[in-house]
Amino acid sequence: MRIDAWLDTPPIPGCQLRTTRNGRTYKPKRQAGCQRAIATLARAQAPREPIKVACHLKAIFVFAVPQSWSASQKTRALSGRLLPTSTRTGDLDNLAKLLLDGLEDAGWLANDALVVELDARKLYGERPGYMVSLRPIP
Repeated sequence: MRIDAWLDTPPIPGCQLRTTRNGRTYKPKRQAGCQRAIATLARAQAPREPIKVACHLKAIFVFAVPQSWSASQKTRALSGRLLPTSTRTGDLDNLAKLLLDGLEDAGWLANDALVVELDARKLYGERPGYMVSLRPIP
């Protein structure tokens, strides 16, 4: 069983949980909202039963080209010659963490620790979102 999906929501990097002065931990509002959006979109394409074996995740994080860029910069970005390396797009591992949490919430995986292979990249595109492919490893 292989699951392929396009999740039409802008990628947001996850982060470590924050702690209040009282010792309560929480996920910042922006990340929590993104995780809910991922889960909502992924739930519509979830399998009947979550995957319960080791699996491979391929994820492409697609970012919108900044509007302030020149036409030549936009062309280079959309052709893949200019890649999203700014700190605003976030670290690849943090992007993957939030995606995995959302996919687990959506019922794709019994536990995100089951992902033992990860193929991830960041690109610019016409529409921001996540291109995701999840498959069990035989």
